[in-house]
Amino acid sequence: PYSDIEKTSLDSVNISRNGAEGMITPQQALDQFKHLAELGFDHALVSFRNVAAPDAFEVWAELAPQIHQIPVVGR
Repeated sequence: PYSDIEKTSLDSVNISRNGAEGMITPQQALDQFKHLAELGFDHALVSFRNVAAPDAFEVWAELAPQIHQIPVVGR
């Protein structure tokens, strides 16, 4: 059945705490992941575009547990 298939998305993300210079904020990223879960996606693979930013990994470390808690529709 279609509902048994694990669905995965692939995208790139350019995120910063304040969304400066055309980046998205952590809340905007969280909203995007929630939308994917509402569409039934089980996994989201992302290309982390601004790895050289000084606080980039700190932002992801704070965001990851919140993303992990998002329930996927149909699961």
